[in-house]
Amino acid sequence: MLIINISTGYPGVKEWVQYAASPYGIKLAVGSTAVQAPQAYPYMPNQILGLLAAIKGAAEYEMALAKKYPKYKDPKLNDGIRRMAPQFWAHLLIIGLILLGNGIYFAERWTEGRR
Repeated sequence: MLIINISTGYPGVKEWVQYAASPYGIKLAVGSTAVQAPQAYPYMPNQILGLLAAIKGAAEYEMALAKKYPKYKDPKLNDGIRRMAPQFWAHLLIIGLILLGNGIYFAERWTEGRR
């Protein structure tokens, strides 16, 4: 028997492992958000057979599928791959804002120290 769990909150991966996989020996295949994925890693490979972790995991799966089966190379079918570019730019923006905020903070401290 196999349970496929795709979740974003509670109950999630941990609860399926606690109440189904561990007591009854049922295997799980999991699709989860990036926040939930670290909770699932300790259960691999005993209780969880596979983990599709967030958009990155979906993009990796789509790439692997396209390598093996050429019909899946169609960009219209690959939402995970298409969504990686906006995620990349959003992460760069966040890093830039953090660096800018820290730069302003240290510049203010430096100018206060010179007074």
